[in-house]
Amino acid sequence: MKILWLGDFFYDYDYVTDDIKKMGDWIRKNNYNTVLNLEGTIDCSEFSKIEKRGPNLSSDKAILDVFKELNVVAVTLANNHIMDYGEEGLKHTISLLEENNIKYTGAQKNLDLAIKPIVLNCNNKDIAIYSFGWNIEETIYATKNTAGCAPRNNKLIKEVLESAEGKYSRKIVCMHWGFEYNRLPMPYDIELGHLIIDSGCDLIIGNHPHCIQPMERYEEKNIYYALGNFYFGSRRKRFCKKFSEKITNQSDFGLVVEYDTDCNETTEYMIEYVKDKDKSKIIEVNKDVFKRLNKIRYNDKGYYNEVKKSKVNINPILTTNAKSNKIKINILFLNYKIRRVIKSLIGKR
Repeated sequence: MKILWLGDFFYDYDYVTDDIKKMGDWIRKNNYNTVLNLEGTIDCSEFSKIEKRGPNLSSDKAILDVFKELNVVAVTLANNHIMDYGEEGLKHTISLLEENNIKYTGAQKNLDLAIKPIVLNCNNKDIAIYSFGWNIEETIYATKNTAGCAPRNNKLIKEVLESAEGKYSRKIVCMHWGFEYNRLPMPYDIELGHLIIDSGCDLIIGNHPHCIQPMERYEEKNIYYALGNFYFGSRRKRFCKKFSEKITNQSDFGLVVEYDTDCNETTEYMIEYVKDKDKSKIIEVNKDVFKRLNKIRYNDKGYYNEVKKSKVNINPILTTNAKSNKIKINILFLNYKIRRVIKSLIGKR
């Protein structure tokens, strides 16, 4: 069995587009079972939005037809949009997924359920898939008694994986981590990626930065730090960040990872969004977009400078120094607060 991993997905059209149908033909031709990161709720516009920095996302109900077209068997939910319409929106979305026989992991009505993996049976192999998100980027964490997402907590993730030792043929962790528009993973994320592999994980699939980050081969296992965008509906046109690279429109690309569960090997393809045609298509890997990093010396100043040079945002670069990271995050949130105040003052004029 082959699992096809796709990146960030949001769908606000009320019909199935032609480019989705073409990708569906390609998926069926190759007998893929698709897993993707569902960014936001489904059909929740009637519910109350939560207050947040970013947009509140809810896909049109037509996304359920798209799932069928793409042969989606499971979605990951631990991200910064699945709670955009509160617990009520999460429950509604889960009910629609269940009605359409789509497995999900990463968000639920409490922490115990949120950290529970989904299990796919592939040629008599049980493949466990986990999903965790990061609250610094507005992922709302589940608690013992409240709804939300499985949290990015190193100790918890380690315990969850080690407690599953021997239960499954493969363990795959999907991480919603990093800052948007970072082309390279921060040392903070690399450290966690290595911890996850050391705790018994066979493959890591990352999301959130809205651009492709490199793959690292670590202890004979693959870490895909960020797949980038798969298909962001009409919002595809809004990704206009210009990166200082040969190809400046990095957010118009997404990585597609084919995972062979029998041999634990991967093959990569890419999605390209062509703005002037308003279409997405499957292409061969472009080496100017997708790179491989092996034996990263991620605590070196040289790597830190590379991360700084390649990012297109104002966010700090988090390292393996917990005290330094705390200070940087406090400054970042102070910056957010000042921006909110200025925005509200301008709005009152």
